[in-house]
Amino acid sequence: MDHARTVARAFPSIRHRFMALGREHLPFTDLDALVLTDEPAPSAVTVAQLCHEFALLSEEGAFVHLTGDGGDTLFMPPPVHLADLARSGRLVRLARDARAWGRLYRSSPWPAVAAAWSAPDRLAGVALPKPWLTRQATALAESVISPETGVDGLGYADRHLLAEARYVGRTAATENQLAAAYGIEMHNPYTDARVLEAVMSVPASDRWSARRYKPLLTDAVVGLLPGEVVRRGSKGLFAVDHHHGLRANQENVLELADGHLADLGLVRPAVLRSLLRRAVLGVDVPWGLLEPLLGTELWLRVSDTATERVRWEDRP
Repeated sequence: MDHARTVARAFPSIRHRFMALGREHLPFTDLDALVLTDEPAPSAVTVAQLCHEFALLSEEGAFVHLTGDGGDTLFMPPPVHLADLARSGRLVRLARDARAWGRLYRSSPWPAVAAAWSAPDRLAGVALPKPWLTRQATALAESVISPETGVDGLGYADRHLLAEARYVGRTAATENQLAAAYGIEMHNPYTDARVLEAVMSVPASDRWSARRYKPLLTDAVVGLLPGEVVRRGSKGLFAVDHHHGLRANQENVLELADGHLADLGLVRPAVLRSLLRRAVLGVDVPWGLLEPLLGTELWLRVSDTATERVRWEDRP
């Protein structure tokens, strides 16, 4: 909030409006407000806040909304570049960056070094265990995932960035569908191909830092934003809101564990409920993995209510 106020003071010609949030805007609130989109929306569990934002924009007469979606993907990558350093024999830089990563998270650097040599996916978090999924779900996912195309000659870090950027760009369409209900057209500059090309023109090892926050973006906006904003060392944390929202809507969220995904044999309801109950108590959980799962369950539920308005045609 302090950074936002600083920017507002620096640009008095731009009208700024404070968007107050209450308990009614917490994550997992008013999930029935979700409308059907082409695929599960990334913001499904925060739909109450998103709809409040769209309503405020509409009230202000705005019809275009610029988002920062994709910014973390481009400018705050995981240390996948360590695998590229190992492959190219840059062992001194590998050791230095692995130590910096270890200090940042107060852990040993050796797991990162080992992953750089033999399991690059671990550096990106792709290989994290998902005990709430059944073997059937895992096998099904492996059977339909196809190799990335157009990545010949790219290193591990660039491949990861390209895959993540494609995902953000594709799912951004669902956010636009949600906004359309309020007459708002969303634009996502960070998903623009030219922006992605500019980022990928910089060596992967120069895009990453354990000491500086989004170094590539920071260097690009020097002189455009106030110094204290450019020098910020982190972004806002939203996990606390998720814990509060889950606690306030515990009954409705726990019901999602026994929904369509469980009926399809893709989710272990007991494991998922146990994890959600731990989150209610404030225990840290992998929200980045759980949100897409819960969003998919919500999407399936909304799909059920829309079957009467959707005409399906059999195609050979």
